[in-house]
Parts: sequence; C-alpha cells; structure tokens
Amino acid sequence: MQRVSDGYTIIEVLIFLAVSGFLLVVSMTFLSGRDAQTRFAASMRDAQSKFQDWLNDVPTGFAGGQSGNLNGDTYCVNPGSRIQIKNTGNPPDNPDCIYLGKAIQITDSSFATDPTQASMIYAYSIFGKRTDSSGELVNNIVDANPVPVVGIPPVSGSTVDFTDAYKLNGGAKVLSVKSKAVDYSGATLNSTSHLAAFYLTFNQISANRNGSQDVKSYVYNLPNSQDPGNIGNGSNNAIDDCLEMTSVACRWQVSAPKDQWPAALQEWDICLGNDANENTAVLSVFSSSGLGASTKLEFKACS
Repeated sequence: MQRVSDGYTIIEVLIFLAVSGFLLVVSMTFLSGRDAQTRFAASMRDAQSKFQDWLNDVPTGFAGGQSGNLNGDTYCVNPGSRIQIKNTGNPPDNPDCIYLGKAIQITDSSFATDPTQASMIYAYSIFGKRTDSSGELVNNIVDANPVPVVGIPPVSGSTVDFTDAYKLNGGAKVLSVKSKAVDYSGATLNSTSHLAAFYLTFNQISANRNGSQDVKSYVYNLPNSQDPGNIGNGSNNAIDDCLEMTSVACRWQVSAPKDQWPAALQEWDICLGNDANENTAVLSVFSSSGLGASTKLEFKACS
C-alpha cells in the first residue's frame, strides 16, 4: 500500500477527509437549525409585543395606524349616520363620537386565497357615537354605530386610514385559529373566529364612567378568513358587516340582546409556524368572560 509523506496511506487520508466532511455537514445543519429556531422565537415575541401594544392602545385612547393618530386637528364627527373624519380646524370640547378601541383580524394559511396574507395581521381602529339621539351616553356596541376608520373619506382634507397592517417576521405565518366565547345565556361557544375586538366598556358599569379605562373583549361569528382589501367606506365586506353590526350572520344568536353582539371573549388561540422549520407556537389572548385582555406565548404544537 502506497503511503503519503510520513506514512499515512491514501485510504487513511480519504477516510479522514470523509469523516471531517461529515462532521462539518452535521455541524452546519445543527447550527442552521438553531439559527432558524432563534429567528422564529424572535418573530413570535415580536408578534406578542405587537398584540400587547394594540391592547394597550384601547384604554389610552391611541388610534395609531399607518396615517397617524387623532392628534392635532384630526378628529371624528357624527353627521347623523356614519362616523366621518375631519382633519381641519379644532376638535370640539365634547365630541359627538369617540375612539372605541381596536378590532384584530386574522387570516390563516388554510383559508387564504393569497398565500402572503397568512403572514399578515390587521388591526382596525374603531370609532362610534358617544351619545344617542336623546343625548344619553351610549351603553352598547350597536347603539354606538361602530365604524372602522379604513379609507373613510373625510369631511375635508385627504382620506384617513388608521389600519395597522402587521407582517410577521422571518417567514412566519398563521396556521390556524381557535376561539372560545360566552354568549348572553352563559353558554360556551367554540369556533374558529378570525375577528375579535377590544373596546372600552360603553358605560355599562356606571353612566359616569364615560371613557372608562376598562376594556371589554369580544369575538365575532366570523369562522373563515376574509379579504381585508375591500374594508371601509361602507363596503359590503364581511368584516365591515361584522364591525358595524349590520349582518345577522356575524351575530352568534339573533335573539341575543344588543349589548351581547358579539359574544364575550374567553380565549383566542392563534397557531403560528414557519416554512423553514417545524417550529410552532401559540399566541393566545385571554379575557375573563369579556372583561380585560392579556396575551400569552407558548412554544408548543398546535392542537
């Protein structure tokens, strides 16, 4: 057997190179997997932080969104039908419409007609009447005439859009959604609702608590994904119909009283994954039968 340099045979050298190459490939694969797992974990924590920011916006009265917020000379007015946005002049001391809170829409990969939509989560800023036609404080969602501020033509100035379109980082996407709610009779409702809302309490505890810092959490009867591209300006999109309470299909029960449209949220579980690896996580929003809202992130398999 021919030996190389100090006595190693060609076969021994080839074996050494093969083993070294194998170890290199294993190491690179391991490091690549760990890197993908780290990126996925960071993406999930960013998503949880975004959800928490949206929930925090409700009691603080911050509308947010892509086109700014209700600071300075941008405010809402109620001309007697739909809420409108005015961005010239000074807002009145006692506005006839107010910021109600946020509605969050999920699109998952099993329903999305456009695969890129499964990586998008939308938060809509909702406004509504402060008082009814008799001057009494509004105390339920329906009488508030809620309107999502999405492409609504203003009284004057440019179109205003407070939608916050959030793209999940690192190639993450929504795989599925589960929801648990309680209807007005106390019955548990299990569904795959893709739309939840987080509003102020509508003075339901006391008429003196207008603009209460308390948050009420709701879930709509919207079990499938919907195209978010046609929201706003009184369109017939299913999301608009739910948020503006104009569609019977969005109510859990037609016989439910007004203040129970939609149902009180208990738990909203959003299953998230990534095409690059097999990691999954569940981002949950919890509420105590509709009172309050908090988030929780768990790195686990989706049920």
